[in-house]
Amino acid sequence: MVRSKRRSPGLWAHIRSSAYRITFRSPSGLYLGQVLGYTGDKKRLVHVVERIMRGLYYHHFGAPLPHDVSVRVWSKPRTMLESALEHASHGWRGVDTFRYSWVSPSERPTCSIWWLLFYRAVFFACTTGLTEQERVAYEAEQRDSGLSLEGDRKPSSGG
Repeated sequence: MVRSKRRSPGLWAHIRSSAYRITFRSPSGLYLGQVLGYTGDKKRLVHVVERIMRGLYYHHFGAPLPHDVSVRVWSKPRTMLESALEHASHGWRGVDTFRYSWVSPSERPTCSIWWLLFYRAVFFACTTGLTEQERVAYEAEQRDSGLSLEGDRKPSSGG
């Protein structure tokens, strides 16, 4: 944690400035005390989710996702979880703290959809390399499901 504070002073400043107390209760409603919570920085969170997805891409395809391939990160797609469970052609990998799946056509491996589930509660969808027509269709489908687009990482020129 000390190393993290040294490497990310902006993150720690954000956590300190946005911390607040939360009443913690058991599932039956029994008061268990108070804990600290904080409001997350969406920009940082989207960046972390994208990096996790890129690492998983490398793990499964044996090569990094090229930096000129666009990546979009979607959050709050809890309503889409059932659809993801149905369409995940590779099954779900991982344990309860982190699970993921993906689908990618073999003829276009840089075009993919990834689903990431943290602690059985926080769900993200990531798309990579979609054509403009595919992107518009996917966005329309997700918005109809109540999904929100959190980050649109345009292709970058480097690492």
